[in-house]
Amino acid sequence: MNKSVKNGVIIFSLSGDIEATAGKKLNSAIRSALGNDGKNVLLNFQDVSYMNSAGLRELIDIVKYCNKSNFKLKISNLPEDICEMFEFTNLTRVFSIHTTESQALTSF
Repeated sequence: MNKSVKNGVIIFSLSGDIEATAGKKLNSAIRSALGNDGKNVLLNFQDVSYMNSAGLRELIDIVKYCNKSNFKLKISNLPEDICEMFEFTNLTRVFSIHTTESQALTSF
């Protein structure tokens, strides 16, 4: 996971597997960055190869935290199989999902 900031948006470029351990690390990193580095977060999934239900649970916890704290969270570059997971669980209604990072950045 790499963190950068563009136009006031904190971007986490994710890679590998998103499961319980990686999800908890991401959750902690986002909570630490928000308020200090900005109020908008973009999760770029371009290099994510797998996500399980534990990783998904951490993402739900992150979006709940962001909503409660008036931070904006967006997702971009979902691989097809992970996108299908979001659609199957109806989480496309909960998360703001964009095809590309640049589309997500212009939507803040």
